[in-house]
Amino acid sequence: MENQDQNVEKENMLELRAKNEVQKIKLAEQSLDKNNSIKHSLNQILDNKIFERKLMLDNGDEPSQALMDKIGCVQQELDETELAIVINQELLSCHYGSARQAINELRKYNPKKANE
Repeated sequence: MENQDQNVEKENMLELRAKNEVQKIKLAEQSLDKNNSIKHSLNQILDNKIFERKLMLDNGDEPSQALMDKIGCVQQELDETELAIVINQELLSCHYGSARQAINELRKYNPKKANE
């Protein structure tokens, strides 16, 4: 009886761990989507500012310091966003591995719950 209680307790713990990892995956995917959207917007802004600078240079005008500062700021934000994306992808990979491990262990105790 004690062994059965331990198995039920282990099953419940594994189920909870798997559900937590799946929840973390969902949150990380949402964050990744958000960062990809931000990256897309920043790329558009940067492209527009660089195009403005090119037009000025083509007309023989010197780009303003404000424009050059804006290009630098947007580039820095873009770099930070790209770093956040890389970190987020690494977290996702870890969570996928942890979830897979918990689900495989749960499968030993309750295959039906593992499939859910």
